Amino acid sequence: MTSTLKKISRHVALTLAVSACFSPVTQAAELLTEGVFKVGMEVTYPPFESYDSNNNIVGLDPEFAALIAQHLQAKPQLIDTKFTSLILGIGKKYDAVILRDVRDAGAPETGRRHPLRPLRRVDHRPEGRRGAAENRR
Repeated sequence: MTSTLKKISRHVALTLAVSACFSPVTQAAELLTEGVFKVGMEVTYPPFESYDSNNNIVGLDPEFAALIAQHLQAKPQLIDTKFTSLILGIGKKYDAVILRDVRDAGAPETGRRHPLRPLRRVDHRPEGRRGAAENRR
């Protein structure tokens, strides 16, 4: 009898947990401003985001933000912000941020390294696996 009750209580608990995952309450937090979906982004990388001739933000990221806002039944508000302040603004200034780090493949390496981790050349050839004293010859 007690094992049957334990099985039933486990099934009830599992059912409640699964139904809570699909509840609208757990899907999204409330917006900072009712009816407005604020999205922070740095508008510098066309075709992802840029300004058009009318000074409107256009591109793939604004279209994506508009789709999310439509799903939330809110109006999208796109805010151009410097990259360094985007993460700090989540939950305070913005409901979401779009971060992008675009690098030019043809640009030379800057050579910057972490000051505590100097760059060391690793020799992957079999003869390069000897001790440091033997490699200096």
